[in-house]
Order: sequence, then C-alpha cells, then structure tokens
Amino acid sequence: MIKCILCGSLNLKKHNKIKVDDLINLYIENLCIDVSNEFKDINHIFPLECNNCSLMFFYPLVAGSEMFYHNLQIKNFNYYSEDRLEFNLASKYISKNDNVLEVGSGSGYFASLLSTRSYTGLEFNDEAILKAKVNGVSLIKESIEEFSIENPNQFDVVCSFHVLEHVRNPHDFILSKLKALKQGGKLIISVPYADSILTTDLNHTLNLPPHHISRWKYKTFLKLEEIFNITLDKLIIEDVHDKRTYFEVYINSVILKLFNLNKKFLVNHNFYLKNYSFVKKVNRKLNIYKFIKFSKYSGKNILIIATKN
Repeated sequence: MIKCILCGSLNLKKHNKIKVDDLINLYIENLCIDVSNEFKDINHIFPLECNNCSLMFFYPLVAGSEMFYHNLQIKNFNYYSEDRLEFNLASKYISKNDNVLEVGSGSGYFASLLSTRSYTGLEFNDEAILKAKVNGVSLIKESIEEFSIENPNQFDVVCSFHVLEHVRNPHDFILSKLKALKQGGKLIISVPYADSILTTDLNHTLNLPPHHISRWKYKTFLKLEEIFNITLDKLIIEDVHDKRTYFEVYINSVILKLFNLNKKFLVNHNFYLKNYSFVKKVNRKLNIYKFIKFSKYSGKNILIIATKN
C-alpha cells in the first residue's frame, strides 16, 4: 500500500497519470535537458494527494540525480539564486548568539547574510560546495539524517530553503532537522507555495519530477503540529511582485483546464505555448491585470517559523 510521505495516511486521492515520455519531452523542449535516465524503467508517474494533510506528491518517487542537477546548473546559471526574499525574512528570526544549521546550503549565500555565533551548512552538490568555499563558506557533504545522529540537540536554528520539495521522505527529513535542534529552538522552512498561481501552472517544468517530488499547501503546514512536536509561530506568504505575469499564468491555466478537464499537471505543450502567447498578447494590449485583486493568488513561496517543544 502507498502511504503519504509526510503523515503516513493511506487515504490518498489519485489524479490522472502522467506519461514519462511527455515529461522527458517537456524537459528537452524547455530546458534542453534529457531526463530519460532519471526514470529508468518507469513509464508513468501518478500524482497523489493526501486527504489527511493535503500534501501532493508524485509516485513513484523519482528524485533528481547529481548529474541532473549538474546539467541544470549548466543550463540555468541562476539556479542557486542569491536574490531570495525568504533569506531576508528568515534572517530576522536569527540572533547573533544563535548556532545555525542550514540543510541544503547551495553556494552558501544565506551564511553571508548572518552574523551569528556559529554556522554549519550541509550540501550534496560538489559545484555548489566549491563555489561556497571560494566565498569563504565551508560546507559539509552529508545528509541531515546522518548528521543529526552525531549532532543531536546542538543548534538554536535549523533551516532549509527550497529543499523539502526535492526529498523522497519529507517526514524523516523534518524529524532529523528537529533531532539536531535544541528544545525551544527555531525550525525554519521555505518551499514553493502550492496554492500560488505560478506553482500550480500547467507544464511548469521545474515543478515536476525529477526536480520537485512534492507540493506544499498552506493547510499542509497547519497539519505539521499534529505530525511533529512543534508549535507553528509564523506562516509567511511572499507578496506578489510581477502581477502582470501572475495574471497571464493564471488565465492561461484556467483556459487550458477548460479544454483539458482531466489534465491537472501536464497538457499538450504546443497548445500550451500557443494559448499562453494569445493570453499574453491580449493582456499586454488591454492591461486587464490592473483590474484584478491579487491577494487570493499572491505568493510564489511560503516560509514557516516553528518552535521545537
């Protein structure tokens, strides 16, 4: 039986399956990356949604390999972005006396924003580790599951930014972060916001396997207090910046779903591009987006601050 990878529930809703060949073609068309080796003998991916905690995840669980992320860095030079609003938001909850652990440090940019007593970073990507070293940040190539065994109850703050949606077992990932955290310490997590327009965009390549395994809704985070021994202090949704693009993506998705009622994750890409081009052209001529209230669709990312009980 397939269980939810966060709460363990068997009460799962299955959406229409996605052909792996369609995923492979999408990555080639949009990013010029061949992901066929990532799926091996898998022919279909099933989007599953937990009726208990609302987490959505793709099964079988296909996480991108080191080669996949190497190729992604080559094609997308801003993959480890330094310009993240959540970095500045999170740093406000960290004091100079805190001992900080960051899981999935990338090139170590977040460390440069801190003036803390101590910083430790975990990262698997060799190129990111080298870049961080050039910038004066030393990172450890080790998983949080392994690291927490040797370093229990050591840190005042344990954080991760855009890592949780990539891991096969988010339950054990969060549990290991909490193991490394002192009682009363702060757990900080940032992920793409699954209730947002951009993260629910059909054919959003990097929001699909092998890049993203799971999608996180607001109500999923509200369930964390039931799953883990934590108290949620803050849930912060990033404000809308480019309202025009958000509106175009949203209208494009609405139209595509009208023509493809059973397709919630992937549609014919040529039709997607033609439809988006039309929506974009109309909106930029008439500026319809200026008449829309965006609070309901705001936010590309969500940041949570929690305390370990």
